[in-house]
Amino acid sequence: MIHARSFRRAGRATVLLSVPCLLITAEACGPKGLEAPTGPAETSVVVYPPAPDTARIQFLTRYGRASDIEDQKDQGSFLSSLLGQDPRDDAEQMIYKPYGVSMSRGRIYTCDTMLAGVVIMDLVGREMGVLRPEEDDAFMAKPINCATDPRDGKLYVADVGREEVLVYDSTLAYQGSIGAGDVMNKPVDVQVHGDRIWVADQTGHGVVLFDRETWAQVGKIPEYAPDDLEGRGVRQPTNIWVTDSELYVSDFGDFKIKVYTHDGTFVRSVGQYGRGLGMFLRPKGIAVDREGILYVVDAGFHLVQMFNEQGEMLMFFGGPDDDPGHMYLPAKVTIDYDNVDLFAEYVDPSYQAKYLILVTNQYGADKVNVYARVEPKAAGAEVPTSGGTPSGGPSEGGTGGH
Repeated sequence: MIHARSFRRAGRATVLLSVPCLLITAEACGPKGLEAPTGPAETSVVVYPPAPDTARIQFLTRYGRASDIEDQKDQGSFLSSLLGQDPRDDAEQMIYKPYGVSMSRGRIYTCDTMLAGVVIMDLVGREMGVLRPEEDDAFMAKPINCATDPRDGKLYVADVGREEVLVYDSTLAYQGSIGAGDVMNKPVDVQVHGDRIWVADQTGHGVVLFDRETWAQVGKIPEYAPDDLEGRGVRQPTNIWVTDSELYVSDFGDFKIKVYTHDGTFVRSVGQYGRGLGMFLRPKGIAVDREGILYVVDAGFHLVQMFNEQGEMLMFFGGPDDDPGHMYLPAKVTIDYDNVDLFAEYVDPSYQAKYLILVTNQYGADKVNVYARVEPKAAGAEVPTSGGTPSGGPSEGGTGGH
């Protein structure tokens, strides 16, 4: 049985699902917040679902401002030198209104629409700065989503203000733009996979494909048909995710996640409009892990739902509270396998982390939440209910500007 309870935030009433226990392929229970922290350090391990069920997701940490990660420096650092910024400036760098997020080579890149730039958090160098070029050709108008290419370190930024995808190399030097002219109307997301650059074009009702080396347009999928009665096309794409064989599109206009082959053939859809489990109010960011598990951000429910390859809901995590691990108007989710070791001290010793899950929140203090997909190290391991916060690594706490 599904129970619903209402809550009020910022003067608006919203409905949140509260589920006593859900068993669909994997054990899951509705998230229940722990006590809010009284200082920078957390005093509890936050897992989803909570005990006594086996944990699948562990909340690790959150970021909102430079002091969350930075060491106190008396001289310039590598990232600061690349960005032309002085870490000794009085004004502390903060994330204001993030949307897109990507992680590569120890850095978290977050598109900040209010700053009109990309906030970069270097977890290895323990510093934070913002990429906000002033040159006429390199500037950002409204960066909404970004992607990094692990092969060469390039940063791709979907800018809806410029109606282009902007490209910066591994040193953050501007390389040029993709899609100038009438190629795209409103690029809202970008992915780099294989030899293609995939760009979601919201008002163009599809995904535009470009050659990774030449940046020439090589296709557009799926074919848009205004009289599409079967719902195989895309009405209003907001986010995409590309796997080795399929393209996932978050269709905000149809309240579904639609799946296509790389040549644009419709395969299936996940979800529908509604307030029940497996339904969506405001589907936005999506990500798919190597086992085919689909993660879907719902800004209406302030949480992330998880689905298997058959479209069955497995569980959800997050929720609209101020407690650690919860969300406030989440926008984007991404998965990272390459930087798990940077957060090893945060993972409860009873579990091992398979990969990282990053979620952006457009409001509240916790602008970037970091979770891990976890599994027990040994059969019968119990879910922890409390424990100390590991020392070292990215620091927690702090507040961010709205």
